[in-house]
Order: sequence, then C-alpha cells, then structure tokens
Amino acid sequence: MRPIPRPLEVSYLAKKRGIATAKISVRELDDGRFEQRIEHAPLLGITREMLFWWMHHIGDQVEFEGHRVLAYRLWHPSDHIHWHCDGPIEPGCKFHIVEAFQAQRRYLVDNVFDVPTLTPSGFRLVSRFMEIAQISVDEDWIDVPGGVQWTNTMQLTASIGILQPLVQVGRRFKMDMMTAWLTHNVEEVGFIPEFLPKLFAARPA
Repeated sequence: MRPIPRPLEVSYLAKKRGIATAKISVRELDDGRFEQRIEHAPLLGITREMLFWWMHHIGDQVEFEGHRVLAYRLWHPSDHIHWHCDGPIEPGCKFHIVEAFQAQRRYLVDNVFDVPTLTPSGFRLVSRFMEIAQISVDEDWIDVPGGVQWTNTMQLTASIGILQPLVQVGRRFKMDMMTAWLTHNVEEVGFIPEFLPKLFAARPA
C-alpha cells in the first residue's frame, strides 16, 4: 500500500477554495442514478488550451518552486499521490489515479479509470466496481470572460437495474467519502490558476 506523502511545500497550499465558492447540486435521477454536479467558480487567467495541454503532461516530472516532482502532485499538493497512464494519453487510454482526500488513509482512492473522451472541451472518467456499479465523471470546460468555467458531473449507477437499490444503500453508507471527495474536487480545481500558467509558459517550444 502506497504511503501518503507529506504535503508538497508550495506557496499556494493554503489557498484552498471552500465548497461555498461552487454551485453544487445533488439529486437522484428518475432511473435511479445518483448525480452530483459541481459548477466551479471561474478559473481566471486559464484557457482551454492550457487545460488540454495539462492533461497530456500530468505524468511528467517538472521543476516548480525548487521541487522536482510529479506534475500531478501540483494539482493537489496534500491529497495527490500517484498518477500513471500506459501508452499515449488519448481517448481510450486508462488513468491510474492514487489520492487520499484530506490526506487521510480512510479516504484513499487507488483506481484505474477508463478515459473514453479527452478533448479541448474536457474529458470523461469511468470506473467500475466488481461488475456491480459504475461511476462516471464528466469534466467540462467552457470559455467565460477572463478564463474558463469548469463543471464536474459525477454519476453513480448500477451495472444492471436490479442492483440499483444495493448501490443506493452502499452510497449512503459511504456518504462521508463522497463529501470528502466533493471538498477535494473544489480544492484541486481551485489550485489550477496557482501553478498551471507558470508551467504552461515554461513548456518547451
């Protein structure tokens, strides 16, 4: 089991956005799926070009504020642990993501996600659990004045309809985990303007 590293000592670590900065909606759809939507406050100074470039370089080793570090760790300096992709980063690839919300082992996530879409307008992650349930996460980027609007839509559904009640019970049992993820997502998206413009400006020509 991977250890949870000490928080990366970067200048913006304390600049965490709170969940009050985002518009959050939670609902159960008519077909039984659970949906949680996060409309983040605009990312000023960020472009979709930057974000698309970033998704292709989060597995790089980079120099930042005196550290040589996996770029993925800059995205959330205390919660992110490991990221890997076998082969080219393109639609159809898989992301291996390891993170611990609030840097707590009880909120550890170590999953491989399918990436069915990856475009300059966002990307999608899909993970399946023991053929019982599926989580999909759509990350959408829209141009707004001065920056980009990032919206996250997560859906949890049973693999077959008869299992939906079981999935709903499991979701309620894990509600603290889902709340921790919500806080984590608001924080990680909010960190992007703190480091990405510098990395993008320093990219090789």
